Amino acid sequence: MKQFNMHQAVTLLCTYQMEINGRPRFYFISPWATGNLSGLWRNNPSGGDPSKFTDQWMIKQCKDMTEFLSCLHANAAEESEKFSVSQDQEEPIFMRHGDIKPENILWYKDSPGCSEGGALVLGDFGISKAHRRSTKSFSNPVNTKHTGTYAAPEFVVKGTQRTIGRASDLWSSACTWLIFATWFVRGLRGVHEFADERDEEDPGEATFSDDRFFRLTEKNSTIAEVKPKVLDWVEQICNDQKCTPLVKEFIGIILNDMLIVDGRERATASEVSKKLKELLR
Repeated sequence: MKQFNMHQAVTLLCTYQMEINGRPRFYFISPWATGNLSGLWRNNPSGGDPSKFTDQWMIKQCKDMTEFLSCLHANAAEESEKFSVSQDQEEPIFMRHGDIKPENILWYKDSPGCSEGGALVLGDFGISKAHRRSTKSFSNPVNTKHTGTYAAPEFVVKGTQRTIGRASDLWSSACTWLIFATWFVRGLRGVHEFADERDEEDPGEATFSDDRFFRLTEKNSTIAEVKPKVLDWVEQICNDQKCTPLVKEFIGIILNDMLIVDGRERATASEVSKKLKELLR
């Protein structure tokens, strides 16, 4: 992570290892952050504003984080070469973050070179997983840790395609960004209202209620869909007077390229970062 600047990923100052209960544990040390994205929302409950938290600022933060995610995923050959740990490796290492959510996005309020809104960077790589090329998209969902609200459908959908890969980071990013856009338009109150809207009994798990962004269409089904209430909410946000044309386009990218139930159909981090870069021109 040392090769990235503060505008993309948390700066790695050093690492150390400790043995706990006979097992090695590895730790990262990074600069002290002002807080996380959830904390930013709580400290600024009114949402976006033209002087600090502008639509351009919000989208740029997401673009920078996705650029880092693209390198982490190593979607292109040149990125793979940059990410290779050493020239002696037979295969480059591919990684996924595995737990993208507002609490794991650090906020540096006074980051050098940033606007008054500061910088948002991906942090907490505690459950990240590395793969060689031959296994970069295949992890058993039963043994894969995740946070329920932001988990991709492949974590729970049954069937032969039930494998966890880098595409799951794009789904988690999409969920986080839709909440981010909600905060921008409707403030902290909107964030809570959106969570309440998503909280429903899952037809596929009748005894279970959650605020995930998808639902199973029937019990024991191999089919999932984006919750209709999520789509209804997004329409409300786009029709809100505070929703700028830029934010509407941003939401369009999220819905059309990222919040796709079939992980094989989701855009890559590299593709999304390019679209966001074009959007900011």
